Amino acid sequence: MMVVSFNFAFLAVHDPQLVRLGALAEQYFTSDPNTCLIKLRQFGELLAQLVAAEVGLYVSPDERQIDLLRRLKDRGLLKSVDGSFRHTASLVFNSMISPSIFPFYTLLLVMLLVARFKVF
Repeated sequence: MMVVSFNFAFLAVHDPQLVRLGALAEQYFTSDPNTCLIKLRQFGELLAQLVAAEVGLYVSPDERQIDLLRRLKDRGLLKSVDGSFRHTASLVFNSMISPSIFPFYTLLLVMLLVARFKVF
């Protein structure tokens, strides 16, 4: 069964897996936040691999994600390896450890929005 998302449906022309991962992240947002984070990470990893493949920089699925992101940054295809998505992710993980610091669901929602609006 294909998970449907109006927020991520526009990515179907690039790769249906992006739509599926984005939709699953949305689906799990309230019911299973940890799975939502996992899906967002998978979304980001797949997106970086697709961009690298498009420009001839994709090496292997075994390559560390940070190495791929640095190579994309070195070629001018990313503004920053430690950009807003990664920073927000660290805030989310910190809020899981110490919930009084940041409202967990607010940060998770921010990550979903970044995934949706910072793509293409």
